[in-house]
Amino acid sequence: MWFCVKCGKRVPKEELIRGYCIDCFTRNIGLLERVPEIKLTVCPKCGSWLYQGEWNLPLPESEILESVTRHELRKYLVKDAELQALRVSNLEYVSFNTVKFNVVLNVLVNGRSLSLDHELTARISRKQCPRCVARSTGKYNYLVQIRFTEKDLPGELLRGVLSAVLAHVDRDGLINAREVPEGVDLELDDISTVKKILDVLHKKYAARINTSFRATRYDAHQGRWIGVTTYVARIPVFSENGIVTYRGRIGLVKFMNPGKLILWFPSTDLYEEIDIKEYWRGLLKPASRIEREVYTVKDINGDMALLENTSTGDVKRVKLKGWLKNLKPGDTVNLVKVDGLETFTPRS
Repeated sequence: MWFCVKCGKRVPKEELIRGYCIDCFTRNIGLLERVPEIKLTVCPKCGSWLYQGEWNLPLPESEILESVTRHELRKYLVKDAELQALRVSNLEYVSFNTVKFNVVLNVLVNGRSLSLDHELTARISRKQCPRCVARSTGKYNYLVQIRFTEKDLPGELLRGVLSAVLAHVDRDGLINAREVPEGVDLELDDISTVKKILDVLHKKYAARINTSFRATRYDAHQGRWIGVTTYVARIPVFSENGIVTYRGRIGLVKFMNPGKLILWFPSTDLYEEIDIKEYWRGLLKPASRIEREVYTVKDINGDMALLENTSTGDVKRVKLKGWLKNLKPGDTVNLVKVDGLETFTPRS
């Protein structure tokens, strides 16, 4: 049997902490070298909180105090003590900026687990966070410019893009959205929201994104330039039933899926799913100039058809294959010409 060096009580050796019994160690040594005063800043508008120079997302006040207290107390634990758990309770404001609260500590000291109650004081200052300041003044750090490869785009495409973007982002990070002749400008102050927007535009619409930075001032404290980062996202424009060329063939857009087109190629009567990213490789192109000539089926002979141009009287002999097998005398078809390519398509 061993004895406590302070009170002389007989104590099993494994229950001693640095020669003290638990009661004497807690009363005379304690778990903390000194009791810290907790200081933090809270935004009065959105509830976000500033700690160690970084603004954090809003949390209930007890959770904020618990997080900050956990970090602060670790600095003041006695030697060889390890904080295992912490719980905050009984919050009481004694003034507008001062709150007292109780904290229960579970600490491991020299292999022994101890629990201790402490009353702490927190000083809480109120200051608008950069996001709320930016929102109230209209300032922003990031600009996402949504642009399109065609000037005359369907209104439903623009509305669909905006709807898809706003459905995937935190509106709190969006300061302003405005329509401009070239597309839409989104002004933001949160980089995580920007990344979500760009991810949607890239995956759903195959947007190509270019980045630039315009410096507005130099921050000597941070040692870097502060300014606006601009992301220009260009979206290829296609429409259902539109005519395109792909790898030397004329195709018709039958369906549009996120990032994909379902094309029908009249020359082979086959459907293919094409990634819209092929546009940026120069393989998939909307038809810029389309010529159409109307032909009438004059005669069918075996697997050949005699077609006559309804305007010029010119005739063509065409092999009946694919969808052309269903032609009969008197039917009319279109001869579509695009960029040196041509194919017959049904009359719509």
